Amino acid sequence: MAFFAVAAVLIVSPVLILLEPDNDLLWTLLLGATLCSLGVLIGVGTLSLSKLFYRGVLNYLQWNLKVIRGKRR
Repeated sequence: MAFFAVAAVLIVSPVLILLEPDNDLLWTLLLGATLCSLGVLIGVGTLSLSKLFYRGVLNYLQWNLKVIRGKRR
């Protein structure tokens, strides 16, 4: 869950950077694009890992039920 929160913060953070009046516009745009891209990449990676973990847990639970019931392959 923490990675989803980090991804959301990184995607929204360029808005906060643009509100700062002191920064150079080019630097602000490059930093904003970098942070937003990093947030999207972390979000996609976290989603993929979550699906993989979910499938792994389901497979483990099915295997565990087979062991408990005493069924062999």
